[in-house]
Amino acid sequence: MASSKFKIPVICGPTACGKTALGIKLAETCGGEIVSMDSRQIYKGMDIGTAKPTLEELSRAKHHMLDVAEPGDRFTVVDYARGARATIKSIIERGKTPIIVGGTFLYLSALAGKLEFCGSDEDPEYRAQLTEEAEKYGVEALHARLRAADPVAAEKIHPNDVFRVARALEALKSSGKRPSEMRAKRVAQVPRDSDDPWEFIVFMLEAPRKILYDIINKRTAIMYNNGLVEEAGAIASLGTRERLFLEKTIGYSEALKVIDGQRDIEWSVEETAKRTRWYAKRQLTWLRAVQGAVSLDAFGSGADDPLNVVCGIWKAANKD
Repeated sequence: MASSKFKIPVICGPTACGKTALGIKLAETCGGEIVSMDSRQIYKGMDIGTAKPTLEELSRAKHHMLDVAEPGDRFTVVDYARGARATIKSIIERGKTPIIVGGTFLYLSALAGKLEFCGSDEDPEYRAQLTEEAEKYGVEALHARLRAADPVAAEKIHPNDVFRVARALEALKSSGKRPSEMRAKRVAQVPRDSDDPWEFIVFMLEAPRKILYDIINKRTAIMYNNGLVEEAGAIASLGTRERLFLEKTIGYSEALKVIDGQRDIEWSVEETAKRTRWYAKRQLTWLRAVQGAVSLDAFGSGADDPLNVVCGIWKAANKD
């Protein structure tokens, strides 16, 4: 029996694959408003280095969940889920269609109400360190570490689920207890799917890896040409907290090394592009674990044009 819940399209995929452009086209087609699902675009002032929508793009479609926190603020997945859900509800009540656009797997999991982890929230810096390690070396390395410390917990967590692997390791460090011996609980304030009057249809943009990497390389150079170093300097000048935050963020950490005289601009461009390519690879690994996601050819045309595919599936689903 088909569900009567309103179906909301989710446009996800790795960085630089064209999510923003597709989301805007879809919003223009169906009278929608975009809810960002990007863990860095939520921060004010971080425009160039996060490829935040331009003024022209913002004029074409209303965007939400951008610029909602200051760099260095603690903005959790619970904060995102709470804000995004309230936004989705408001958009629907105004007779518009919410369109979720972004590539943050953790936020997607939160919106779907599928986050469970051991109840420890005591070491955000260590959690950030683990996330950074996952970006550099792969979540598989973190999962192997968890498996050595707590085989029972590792068995219950998918090797690609960076959030739950990191949370389990954080709980182990904070409490000294094995996560499998702690009582699991659902993220506070994040309701289950069944509590929402809507469901998500997830569409994942994909592109051949070589083409995607070429786009990342070119986009990185454009970011630096457009003033990424100056943007990083302006934010870092706000204080120690803001600078420490930037040092953990791809692009900004490399830009700070230029400002500090540690590296030249050529090194920073190449290092940023390299780390972004690694991140895109990890995003694909995480997102491909999403069950039921519809794969889209980022460069498809005709019947395979991503906009045509999304519109067809979404409209048919909401006729039920």
